[in-house]
Amino acid sequence: ALVSTLRHILLAIPPWVAMDDSNVVESVQVLEFKDEDDALVVDAEPEKEETEKERKKREKKEQKATLKEFGGAVSIPKLMSLASASEMFVLVMGVVGALLHGLGQPLLCLMFGNLIDSMTAPGGVDFFAEVANIAVKFMLIGVGVAFAGTIQGFCFPWFVDQLMHKFRPLYFEAVLHR
Repeated sequence: ALVSTLRHILLAIPPWVAMDDSNVVESVQVLEFKDEDDALVVDAEPEKEETEKERKKREKKEQKATLKEFGGAVSIPKLMSLASASEMFVLVMGVVGALLHGLGQPLLCLMFGNLIDSMTAPGGVDFFAEVANIAVKFMLIGVGVAFAGTIQGFCFPWFVDQLMHKFRPLYFEAVLHR
C-alpha cells in the first residue's frame, strides 16, 4: 500500500531537476516502476545550455514582439511632429552648442602646436609676446567652450522635458483605451 501511494505521488510530480548554484540543468532523473517493490532510476541527457549569441537573438525577438504588441516602434519624424517651432529652435541651438563644444579640443591642439612652434622660432621674434598672445587664445577658447557647453547643457534637457510633457498624456490615453 505504501509503494502504490508513493507511485501515485511520484507520478503526479514532474521529473526532478538537479541544479547547481547557477541554475543550469545538470541532469534529469525519471523514476520507472517495474514492480511494487523496486524502482528503476534512469538518467536522461542534460539539457543544452543557451549560448550568448542565442540569448541575444532570443531577447531581440522578444523585444520586437513586445513592440508589435504596442503598435511598433515610432519614427523620429513622428516624435518631432509634436515639437513646436520654438522647441525646434532650442534643439537647433543645442546642436550648435554641441558642435562648438566639440570644436574646442581640435582648436586647443592647434594652439598647443603654435606654442611649440613659438619656442623654436628664430631670435628676431619676441618670445614672451608670442607666448602671451597664445595664452590669450587659450583663455578665449576655454571661455568659448564653457559657453557652448552651457548652451548645450541647457537646450537638450529643456527640449526633452518639453516633449515629455506632451508624450505623457498621449501615452496615458493610449494605455487607457487599449
